[in-house]
Amino acid sequence: MQKILPFLVILLLVIVSACEDDSQNVTSKLPGTWHCQEKSAVFNSSYYDVEITRSTLNDNEILIDNFYHLGTGVKVNAYVSLDYLEIPEQTASGFLISGTGNITDNGQKITLIFTAQDNGGVDSVSAVLTRY
Repeated sequence: MQKILPFLVILLLVIVSACEDDSQNVTSKLPGTWHCQEKSAVFNSSYYDVEITRSTLNDNEILIDNFYHLGTGVKVNAYVSLDYLEIPEQTASGFLISGTGNITDNGQKITLIFTAQDNGGVDSVSAVLTRY
């Protein structure tokens, strides 16, 4: 048993490291300018650009600037785990935002489903971000 224990500890560390590296590798591929094609229950279809940057505080966090076409400088944070993206509930420019997404095409496409709520009600939105 004493000979197996060190092997099991090393195996566990390798597995944990591999999982963390996958998320960080995906996150490192995302920064840059993306074209957003958005379908909104309130605003119909719209097309605009967003800028994705990596958080300096968390390796698995990204910031999406101009999210929901709220303007340059208005950023929404999202957490990346492998090919899954979560937008936790947060307020951006008076809108309560939350949602989820998937990263596909080797990090070249992001599909989002989210809600944006303000005093006027809730807007259900789907968006596809593609790399320039």
